[in-house]
Amino acid sequence: YLVRYMFVSLMGNKHAVRILDFMICNAPRHFSKSEMIAAMDMGRPSFYKAWKMLEELGMVKAIDSEKNFRYYVLNKENGIVKTILKLHVQLHRE
Repeated sequence: YLVRYMFVSLMGNKHAVRILDFMICNAPRHFSKSEMIAAMDMGRPSFYKAWKMLEELGMVKAIDSEKNFRYYVLNKENGIVKTILKLHVQLHRE
């Protein structure tokens, strides 16, 4: 992704925004990709395209693995995630 268009690429991607919202609203729980896809009723291709962007930006991280499943959470140490969490809190105050 070009840095110049990163904001539009991230915030204009409704699937990425839905994934972020799902993970924020369900924190501190962790989920596998399959669980998220099912819970959000999102198509796999749409999910994986958006997920790739979130991984490249370091916004999500794997925390645990069991058998064939890997579980993920938001990377709260990531500067973009910190900003989005602040925005999320502020929006819920208004």
